[in-house]
Amino acid sequence: MRTNPAVAAARRDKAARRGRRDTPIARRKRAHARAFTVVELLVVISIIGMLLSLLLPAVQASRECARANTCKNNLREIGLALLNHESALKRFPSGGWGFQWYGDPDRGSDLAQPGGWAFSVLPYIERRDLRSYGAGQSGQPKFQAIAQINETPISLF
Repeated sequence: MRTNPAVAAARRDKAARRGRRDTPIARRKRAHARAFTVVELLVVISIIGMLLSLLLPAVQASRECARANTCKNNLREIGLALLNHESALKRFPSGGWGFQWYGDPDRGSDLAQPGGWAFSVLPYIERRDLRSYGAGQSGQPKFQAIAQINETPISLF
């Protein structure tokens, strides 16, 4: 099948303006040069995978470091709360009556307090609202208030 001489001349003129020769071999090379081969694509994907595998341990290490810093800061806050309790009341908080006893907001923070040290230091970790919640109540409303205090999560503990 022969092409129209006018079309062929237009192609040659267009190729001449681009500074290229317009031959079938040159056209085939240009078409091949524009596409990626499967091998090239696999090489690029494998390089990206290797870079990601090098990056993941660094990300995990930074997360672990952040968790360690959070833990250290929480321990520091608990220590400061214990020291503030000691400087305000001239004694450290009691250990409570046992692990099955809950804090009572009407009983202070000495040996009469059935709750442990964590309940006694609540005012010193800026949770005074939890420490006084249910104070002055009795019976079922007080038990519900104490249950709500125990269900409230505190980020330091």
